[in-house]
Amino acid sequence: MRDSYFEDFTQLVLFRLNQDAAAATTQAELLGSRRTPTFFRLQRIAAAFNLDEPSLLLLTLLAATDREPRIWVLARSHHRDPARIGIDCAIASLALDLPVSTLIAAAERLRRLDLITATQSATAYRPFAALFAVPRIVDVLVGASTADEDLIGIVAPAAPPVDLESLVVPEAAIASLRAVLSRRGDAAPVVIMQGIEGVGKRSLVSAIAAELGLAMLVTDALELPHDLGSLRRVLVALAREARLSDGLVFIDNADALDELPRRQLMAGMLGNLVRAPVLASTGGQIDCAPRARSTVRIELPVPAASDRRKLWRFHLWDRATELVTDALADRYPITPGLIARASKTALIITPGEIQPEHVKIAIGDELAERFRGIGKRVDKHEKWEDLVLTGENRDAITDLISRVRNSRQVVDQWGFGEKLAKGLGLSALFSGEPGTGKTMVAALIAQELGLQLYQIDLANLVSKYIGETEKNLARAFDAAEAGHAILLFDEADALFGKRTSNVQSSTDRYANMETNYLLQRVERFSGVAILTTNLITSIDPAFQRRIAVHVRFEMPDEDIRAQLWERMIPATAPRAGTFDFRGLGRTYKFSGGFIRNAVLRAAYLAAAEGSKIGMSHLSRAAELEAWEMGRVI
Repeated sequence: MRDSYFEDFTQLVLFRLNQDAAAATTQAELLGSRRTPTFFRLQRIAAAFNLDEPSLLLLTLLAATDREPRIWVLARSHHRDPARIGIDCAIASLALDLPVSTLIAAAERLRRLDLITATQSATAYRPFAALFAVPRIVDVLVGASTADEDLIGIVAPAAPPVDLESLVVPEAAIASLRAVLSRRGDAAPVVIMQGIEGVGKRSLVSAIAAELGLAMLVTDALELPHDLGSLRRVLVALAREARLSDGLVFIDNADALDELPRRQLMAGMLGNLVRAPVLASTGGQIDCAPRARSTVRIELPVPAASDRRKLWRFHLWDRATELVTDALADRYPITPGLIARASKTALIITPGEIQPEHVKIAIGDELAERFRGIGKRVDKHEKWEDLVLTGENRDAITDLISRVRNSRQVVDQWGFGEKLAKGLGLSALFSGEPGTGKTMVAALIAQELGLQLYQIDLANLVSKYIGETEKNLARAFDAAEAGHAILLFDEADALFGKRTSNVQSSTDRYANMETNYLLQRVERFSGVAILTTNLITSIDPAFQRRIAVHVRFEMPDEDIRAQLWERMIPATAPRAGTFDFRGLGRTYKFSGGFIRNAVLRAAYLAAAEGSKIGMSHLSRAAELEAWEMGRVI
């Protein structure tokens, strides 16, 4: 059904362009009495963009021209110049009965607000510049429900708001956000929501926006265009939509805007064009606040153990006992978002009662995608019985496990977190010769604690492009913090090497910058990081100072080597005759890794002969292993 206001306005324009003054006067009087949906939509646009009457009339004319071809035809007849088409300020002066100078000023204002476009790119309008209404504005005026084409795939569909009472967030954060979102107009500040992924930043904003009756435009910075031209077009459309809906803009994952020009463009566009509150979700590494507006920072921490217990019980229903949910809350200091997703996965993959092992698998599935390309999960099946350690090393490893298990009690309950502003995580260094069991011990520690162990892939982590290595490191640390996984940096001397004071090239300078970033990130890291190296002297001293536990894996002595030879043979393996493990330990001065290789080689030698494993197979395998190592026995 056609809108009578739009029809009457179009008729008035046609009368004036046909220079029928009497009919135009009558039509203008009729138009002034219309109060149709289009009239109220025009008033809403005028209020949203603070438009004066000439600007609103010009915008209405351009929208009517887009819908009515007769206006276009009449305008062309008035030009009397084939090179000039459409509605310019001179034609608009005839159609609206307003001075050309007034309409030029109105056109400039409308273009600055990105409500119209022109055929020229000059900074000021000329009477001969053809003007066009932005399609989105035309759709709004005629009541069309189509979305802005520049925002398709950029603005996320509105999700049902969560119940505010179900969120585990500090009351102070709720009060601050409610006060900020209640403010309107140009004085509304920018809100930086800080916290690791999954702490509930978007959910909190959505709940309070629903409470206040505010529309919410959510976009993920990961989906924003990379080139500045396309980014500007999207931000303009986003700001325009925010004014039209009188809603707030929420930029999720703002850390993805890692390039300064993109951050500056976003801050400038949203800071100048959006009157409602603008919110950005960040992990705290990127500053994306517009300088022209005041900034409020709201930080959401990982919930305390008592709150995590409530969340586990809520999401796992009656499928887990209180003993299990208490254990999960103590073991995993993770975010509400990850608790919800892991619980859902555990309920799907487990037919019966939920145990901690099921949740560990679910969390591992969540983390696998986050570590894609930068790390791989380490799943070893050895047991502590397979490991032979000195008394000092066993005590050091026991101390490390105890630190992880009791960290929440010491840091949170005993108040040491207030004394230690930084370094609440745990960093351990395992140094020693190859094959002495460093990686194996790291896997056993993760197994003992019920946590996932991710080995960082240095080949994919380190990049020749400036800044890419730091970005990959940030991904690794963020993923580990979100899922409370243990990070394993094998051959850590390649990444944590000494800085050079004699900087002679850009390569030296950027290598120092990478090390500096690592120092800062390790100190902020709240999880567990294990570094292994066989070149302890190559590690930067600043890293060694930040190491909480240093375990030195020495080459095994004769007694330990004898035990390793014996323990490496599985109990189910077929044996023939007696074995001189003491003699093997005395003759072949191997580390545990090489002893394992020799035992496995002996098993294949026996299988090839169709016999059981005997002492001769072990001796031959040991000699081959020594020959490959370049040793003379």
